[in-house]
Amino acid sequence: MTDDRRLTIGFPRMYNEPGERRAFLPPLIGLLANMDVDVYVEAGSAAGMGYSDDDYLTLSPRVHVVDEATAYRQDIVVVLRAPEGRYECSDPARSCSRCSTSPRGRNASNCCAAWA
Repeated sequence: MTDDRRLTIGFPRMYNEPGERRAFLPPLIGLLANMDVDVYVEAGSAAGMGYSDDDYLTLSPRVHVVDEATAYRQDIVVVLRAPEGRYECSDPARSCSRCSTSPRGRNASNCCAAWA
């Protein structure tokens, strides 16, 4: 990274099963923004937990409420877990966080498709 470009972190919305409550809350997003990071939060991310998009936007000018595609285009993308069936490994030669942290091990034969 060069000095004229800040690190960006994307926080896509988690599309959960009914009744689940998961989101990256404003205090975490504000902490990152205060560390000279541009943070991109998908719109509606914490609506189910009572937080509005404005709760994020008022934290810092470095916090941006964006669409899903924009959240996924950042330098670092943070997810609690990938939505089932939406982001499976398409290249078995590449690792993904779901495979590398699974109790089944770290080799490509145990990739996401095996988790159905």
